[in-house]
Amino acid sequence: DSVRFTHAYTTSLLSGPAIGSILTGLYPIDHGLHTNGSNDLPSSLETLGEMANDSGYPTLFYSGGAPILRKLNLHQGFETFDDNFSPLLVRPFRPFAKTEALFENWLKDNLHSSFFTFLYVPDLAFTTFQTQNELGENRNLTFESQLEALNQNLGKLIKTLKQQKRWENTLVVLVGLSGPQADSRKAELTNLNLFSERTQVALLMKPPLKPRDQGIHWTYDDNVSVADVGATLAQFLDKPIKNNLQFPTIALNKALQEPSSQGSSKFSSRVILLESAWGAWHELSNIRYAFRQDQFLYLFDEKPRIFNS
Repeated sequence: DSVRFTHAYTTSLLSGPAIGSILTGLYPIDHGLHTNGSNDLPSSLETLGEMANDSGYPTLFYSGGAPILRKLNLHQGFETFDDNFSPLLVRPFRPFAKTEALFENWLKDNLHSSFFTFLYVPDLAFTTFQTQNELGENRNLTFESQLEALNQNLGKLIKTLKQQKRWENTLVVLVGLSGPQADSRKAELTNLNLFSERTQVALLMKPPLKPRDQGIHWTYDDNVSVADVGATLAQFLDKPIKNNLQFPTIALNKALQEPSSQGSSKFSSRVILLESAWGAWHELSNIRYAFRQDQFLYLFDEKPRIFNS
């Protein structure tokens, strides 16, 4: 039921800046949020929450836990910004099951409302914290087990949208913020690793469809960025993004309409910018940058390196 973008990349290894890119359609060098706590998103920028609000949508943001808190200023434009979760050390996040239940309750109370909603689901970053299945049984403390839990709750949300006859006319985006904590790479710190195991993410988009239409199921193989998700949603709201000419983001709406659109854009060989400000955040190093162009990865270190992937 969606287009799968096979070569999607995050803009930052840190969740706050990556979400900032989704909400603004810009890279961190343009929206200014580089870390998860030492700075925030400038109020001068217009976010998707504000765009959707101006278009008459009820706007909701459900955070599953730190670091996505109001202090990052990501709440701009959201009528509901729910970051109310218990900060207990035993569980520093709100499992997706609880977030899904909160949103499902809102849907039931607003059966005839359109909406713009952002669900931040950090469960896969907390695989060492115990969760339960629907029978109350403890899950295994593995990535695979927690992924199964996430899939079940995602399926529950989709089922609810279908039962309420909202699935077809809703634009749904499922996007990762960074790759999993992969096996260590020689001479690379996990939080500074800009190779594909950390920067390549899942991205699927299901556009609104008429009930009689068949579901779409093709792939798009050009390099894209999570910032392009913001540009795509902004175009749906008839709000163009003011772009950086050196590192432009593009709306992917055409890819949702026809499977032959890849390679046809003037940006098909453009630069995808990657960063990690984890070292700068902890005052250990400067921001580390890299970029992808076609099959090449350029790492800007003291001694620049180029890889053909």
